[in-house]
Amino acid sequence: MSAKYERGGSLNSSVLLLNQGQKETLPIRKILKNIGVQQIIRIPTADYPENGYVPGSRLVHFGLPIENSRRDGLAALPKIVIFGHYNSDEDEQLPLLDFNNIWVAKVTRLIKAIPYDNLPQDCFNDPIGNVYDQDSLQALILSRYRHSLPILTDEEILAQGVSIRYLELKQRFSAPQNWF
Repeated sequence: MSAKYERGGSLNSSVLLLNQGQKETLPIRKILKNIGVQQIIRIPTADYPENGYVPGSRLVHFGLPIENSRRDGLAALPKIVIFGHYNSDEDEQLPLLDFNNIWVAKVTRLIKAIPYDNLPQDCFNDPIGNVYDQDSLQALILSRYRHSLPILTDEEILAQGVSIRYLELKQRFSAPQNWF
């Protein structure tokens, strides 16, 4: 995937979020600073780790390769309320994110890009989403990224491989009113 499709955004990008029921666009740097994290890992609401998870729980997050991902520090895990997508090469409709009652997690291990044929077996322990093998992982990736990258074919999406983030949940976070 070329750099023009940097999902998740660079430190100079913006985030579209829900703030007291209203949509608001804010610089990602401000959000990172206010939460005290170094990155954002967006998770579809349907896959969000809710019941039964406590601080110390371990999870595995899959996505397309992202070069700007970090293994150190903490990550906010906002919920994707509405998927975003690219309209053309650089015209992105941002996803709508919810930062209320979210998890903050430590990234304990990171694989930035790996082909599906080389997946480590431990990546299927405690995955986010209904993933238990290579086929179900490919189905999950296609279900997510067909939305955000409609300009690519299924084959082009899968040819990129996958990123894997091993997470340890630390604490819950909710944005106070008028906080952003």
